[in-house]
Amino acid sequence: MTYALVSVVFPAVPVPPVSDGKRPIKLLAKYNYKANVDRPGGFDELSLTQGERLEFIQAHPINPFWWQARNSEEQMGYVPASYLMVNLILLGLPVVGQV
Repeated sequence: MTYALVSVVFPAVPVPPVSDGKRPIKLLAKYNYKANVDRPGGFDELSLTQGERLEFIQAHPINPFWWQARNSEEQMGYVPASYLMVNLILLGLPVVGQV
């Protein structure tokens, strides 16, 4: 009898940042992203420019791969969570290796 080992790889679900309630959570865009105006996910998307600073609003209530953010022009929309990183320096938190 022969058995086949099958592995299924699921993408890691992004963990949304948790606010301390005192200051907004700052994000940094890792990549460019062009918003889809046709709203395929049923929600408004927001375009990103690599290096752009944003403010985290909330994770999508159903699809954790999308986070709502606000840009410097006060525009809000959902962006792919994997295109963002929490900006620890703007939060004033120590960064490993930082002197």
